[in-house]
Parts: sequence; structure tokens; C-alpha cells
Amino acid sequence: MAEYPTIRKINGIVLSPSAEYDLAEIHTYTTHQRGLNQADRYIKFLADGMKQLGQAPQLGRPVTERPGLLGHILNLQENGKRLVMAIRFIYQVEESGIYVLRILHTAMNLTDHIADA
Repeated sequence: MAEYPTIRKINGIVLSPSAEYDLAEIHTYTTHQRGLNQADRYIKFLADGMKQLGQAPQLGRPVTERPGLLGHILNLQENGKRLVMAIRFIYQVEESGIYVLRILHTAMNLTDHIADA
């Protein structure tokens, strides 16, 4: 697995081991497909999205497949025009902050990836 900028806790947001793995996989895949600089930019974009989520956890919508969980989709556009990727944060709000269970591309089957979350 490639080195990537780690994000373990940001503004009261804690990542599960699965979410950490998801970030590493996003970075590795993007590095192979688009290069290290682009991969680092994606991770920064995701970190910024998590910061926003930390400030406004109500942005999420209930995940019908798993009551109690929320999902928030973050869209990355290139030059404000073409959609580059859409990532879904799956999380729950706890007294201590937000616990992110998964970070998944929206093309992934949600049910397959949150069954054990």
C-alpha cells in the first residue's frame, strides 16, 4: 500500500479502521490511474469535505439499508464543470462527534460495503 496523507481525527471526526482503509485504497488507486499529485489532491479534498461535515453533520441523509447511519455525498468537479468523482461518507453522530464508518465511491454497492459496518 502506498504512503498517503493520513487523516485519523479532524474537527471531532474519527475514522473507523474500514474508513482508513477506504482512504488508503482511494489514494493507491488514484496514484496508479492519475499520479501521486492528483491522489494527494483527492485526499485533501476528502479531508476538507470531512471538515465541512464536522461543522454541519445534518448534511447527511438517512441510509435506508442501515437505520441509524447517515450518508453524505461529496462531488468533486474539475474547474467547476465536469464531475471527476462522487464519494459517499457513511457515518453516525455520537456525543463525542462524528464516527465515519466508510468512505465509498458512489458507484459501489452500498449494501455490500456496510453490512459489517
